[in-house]
Amino acid sequence: MIPEIPQSNDLFPISIIVTERNSKPAIELRATSTDPEIIKNIISCAFHKRPIIVNPTFRNDIKALSCLVDKGIIYRNEEENSYYFLF
Repeated sequence: MIPEIPQSNDLFPISIIVTERNSKPAIELRATSTDPEIIKNIISCAFHKRPIIVNPTFRNDIKALSCLVDKGIIYRNEEENSYYFLF
């Protein structure tokens, strides 16, 4: 049986930051919340070894695409107007 996919308001938003680590392209996942319900949910998941369902987002999609290309994570094929992972 396939589990039900949570509604978008049940997903925890988390920012993706494109960086480098040890001279390799990397991403960081960051999030901060002051919402007591989110805090309780995350702590409860940690104690009970349950996964947290996240909604990965970029603050600025255009800037993120540019950074992903610059860091060598994706390649943009201008003729096809498409993107490909480089690894």
